Amino acid sequence: MAELVDALALGAMQNFAERVKKITGGQHSYLAEVKIDGLSLSLVFRNHRFLYAATRGNGEIGENVTDNVLAIQSLKNLRRQKFPVKNFELRGEVYLTQKNFQILNQKIQDAQTVELFSNPRNLASGSLRQLNAKITEKRNLSLGFSEKFPNYALAFKFTEKMVETRIRNIFPTVGRTGKITYNATLDKVFLDGSMIGAATLHNADYIQKLDIRLGDMVMIKKAGNVIPKIVK
Repeated sequence: MAELVDALALGAMQNFAERVKKITGGQHSYLAEVKIDGLSLSLVFRNHRFLYAATRGNGEIGENVTDNVLAIQSLKNLRRQKFPVKNFELRGEVYLTQKNFQILNQKIQDAQTVELFSNPRNLASGSLRQLNAKITEKRNLSLGFSEKFPNYALAFKFTEKMVETRIRNIFPTVGRTGKITYNATLDKVFLDGSMIGAATLHNADYIQKLDIRLGDMVMIKKAGNVIPKIVK
């Protein structure tokens, strides 16, 4: 299964355009669309029936996630269906909507059982790889299908915005399992559409690594465009 090359700056897009121009002689057009950022998945069908589901893995060998895929609400009846085409493969992305991601992370935060997921992709990926398919079923995953043409396609990723603010307090939170996580209260600052007054510090090792102290001026960003995080 192929993978799109990421472009993190305009220069990479310009280089891509030059390569395409050389290949086509200038006889081409472009199509831009929002890319779903999830976990790549292949659904394999043989003799008109669904056979198995696998992740991309290293591009040639992936992880068999058939049981968990069949726990996704929209795919529960795959085994019962007969398809008009005898042998084929569907490739797409397993993903969580931002709404469902925020709902699940809020439940995790309320329960204080595990560390919050930093973005929808990580949560979708972890959900699909669960040993217990019943957990996958509860995660409200979606499957979006798309075609990929690595020689003629590029994924442009926007740079995450960062702003500066001051740390006012650092405090620990003890979860039900006894795990301690740290958070910081900040001078409120506007970042990417919302006012931010707190951010995660994960654990003591993370605090020591960044040498974070009360009163420090720090840079924060929204990890996965959702969770405020101190980065330096």
